[in-house]
Amino acid sequence: MTVVKALVPLGAVLLWHASGLAATLDVAALCYTLGALGLLAAEYLSARTQGASVTA
Repeated sequence: MTVVKALVPLGAVLLWHASGLAATLDVAALCYTLGALGLLAAEYLSARTQGASVTA
């Protein structure tokens, strides 16, 4: 589910660039991209932490 949450903003970024919208939206697109990367990193770290606590 987290991957879907991360891909939706990235899809919005692609649409913004494909439609050639103003550079102001590029800042918003950057924020969405950073947020998506943050979601993926949080999911990875959460899974890694839970896996470590189960095996320990």
